[in-house]
Amino acid sequence: MKTVIITGGNSGLGFQTALNIARLDEWHVVLACRNTEKGEAAAAKIIEVTGNQNVESRHLDLTSFDSVRAFAQQVKGGDHLPLNALIANAGIGSFDSSVHAEGMNPIFVTNHLGHFLLTALLLGSMAEDGRVISVSSDMHLSPMGEIGWPGVDEISSTSSALMSNHLNSYCLSKLCNIYFIRQLASRLKEQGLGIIANNFNPGFMPETNLSPSTPEKVRAVHLKRPERWGSFVRSPQALAQLVTDEEFGVLSGFFYDRSVNVVRTSELSYNDSNAYELWNRSVELVELLPEETILKL
Repeated sequence: MKTVIITGGNSGLGFQTALNIARLDEWHVVLACRNTEKGEAAAAKIIEVTGNQNVESRHLDLTSFDSVRAFAQQVKGGDHLPLNALIANAGIGSFDSSVHAEGMNPIFVTNHLGHFLLTALLLGSMAEDGRVISVSSDMHLSPMGEIGWPGVDEISSTSSALMSNHLNSYCLSKLCNIYFIRQLASRLKEQGLGIIANNFNPGFMPETNLSPSTPEKVRAVHLKRPERWGSFVRSPQALAQLVTDEEFGVLSGFFYDRSVNVVRTSELSYNDSNAYELWNRSVELVELLPEETILKL
């Protein structure tokens, strides 16, 4: 039996993708969720719909590096190894003062750093042909235009103007997803490892928690940015295919756009210097040790 972990699998894109994968009886699906109650309810619903009993929920709080390490240790000591796929799906687009995230910008920590650490810790438990998929977004190119790269320290800082500009924080976190995956894919290849890593853009979908809260706002986005619209049917199906279909186990370091088709991303997203800076500072910020990962840091 194959195993996939999906962060934020209790709702939206993550839930629907988990449901699609669970329809295939050979897959064991692990929902990694911050809200334990919602996670367990989602797992029960997927079991009810698909009949696949191999669905479970485990607690994971991406804003806490201790929680990430505890989750990874639990996976390593479990009965469902090797891990065949990790979908880094969970994300936030805003936050309130009650959110604590290791003394840094919660959007940056949730959308990038938590997944960076989780991936690094789990690579050694993955199958030789394992797959890592990070859910990024075409929002890495802001609808307001290119936002530039202010540097990791500015993006992560709680004293930065980005703390009050949630849109720019979100856009930069999605850019970080792309930088991370391209660096990861390159490093895996250099080490002769068969694990692949790719990005996926689901597009804007009203069904996700990141979407505007009112029908009026949803209609406004649809009218003003129709090219960024996504389908709650097609995107979760495409994401599930990228995990389960044999033909998608070859390409690495690419960006799939609301489908199983690769597209080119923004010019800024190809800046290797920025990606290298992000990688090195991420290692420092999560205090990743060489013995914790199979990656050469």
